Amino acid sequence: MEINYCIPSYKRAHILIRQTLPMLISYGVLKKNIYLFVNNDRESKDYKKLLGNEYNIISTNTTGIGNTRNFIRKYFPHSTHIIMVDDDIEKLYFCQCFEDASKNKFIDFTKTRFIEWIKMAFEKLKELKLTTFGIPLCANAFFLKPNFSTTLKYCSGNFLGIIIQQTEIEGILPAHGEDFESNILTYLRDGGILRFNNICMKTRPYLADGGIIGEYGSKRLRLDDEKKACEYLSDNYPEMCKSYKKSNGHYNIRFNHCFR
Repeated sequence: MEINYCIPSYKRAHILIRQTLPMLISYGVLKKNIYLFVNNDRESKDYKKLLGNEYNIISTNTTGIGNTRNFIRKYFPHSTHIIMVDDDIEKLYFCQCFEDASKNKFIDFTKTRFIEWIKMAFEKLKELKLTTFGIPLCANAFFLKPNFSTTLKYCSGNFLGIIIQQTEIEGILPAHGEDFESNILTYLRDGGILRFNNICMKTRPYLADGGIIGEYGSKRLRLDDEKKACEYLSDNYPEMCKSYKKSNGHYNIRFNHCFR
């Protein structure tokens, strides 16, 4: 089973070379199976200057992480197995869970464990007749569970496994909320999304250096767009999700896990 690892990246070659790339290489991923999707030819040259020619570096001629992910889904032919992974992931963890959740603990992925898990995840997709698997964004071991689910639960856009379909989903949100939208559209098409509730990642959201905030121009502008994106989703999919404001002032989406 050949799997291509797809990394959308914007002005973050210096972060990519320190975080996601060495992580993937340590897990046994071959450079020939790593695809970097950048905004334009100028960025492509910058990435090649720093990273060399061993990786596949693709210019998308798009702006916005949502549009980039749409491009990636259309780039590969039907039935291609891909992992879509962000450029700032430091590590993946497997959570060893106990009846007393306070005893739950993280275990680092080894090369063998990672390869076996990815293979099993794609096989489980085929068994369940689904196309997409993911993991929670939560990195608190207490809240992780030793199981998987196929109901409408949020799968972070930071790490998604996808079997490409002839008719691929295409969201309209260009940046904030695009992964919530892709979860919704995937669920409506397939009737489920496979989520592994005992896997999580170490990452640093809202980095001001490149990435989504770099495209917005500032963290404040990204936060301003949060409310609009969340309201768009709750207005257009009222039975599936609800917009709410967190105690820290951020807006977020809560899925209806009972939606069928």
